[in-house]
Amino acid sequence: MLVGELIDLLQGQDENAMVAFATDYGDHGHTQQIHFIEGNIEKVKVDETAYSDSGFSVMDDDSEDEPVGEILILS
Repeated sequence: MLVGELIDLLQGQDENAMVAFATDYGDHGHTQQIHFIEGNIEKVKVDETAYSDSGFSVMDDDSEDEPVGEILILS
């Protein structure tokens, strides 16, 4: 999702509504767990990986590999 798409999605929403996201816990029942967003944002470099469902991982600051891109992480 791009920043502009997120802004468009949130326009018209109640400004006092809590914001969170859900992920699959990974159990047999596919329980949805909620993750609250504290309001922090960080730009990080990412690399491709086969070990993540997204296909990406956050790179260490001391990595000598070239990143495939940068993303914003909300936490």
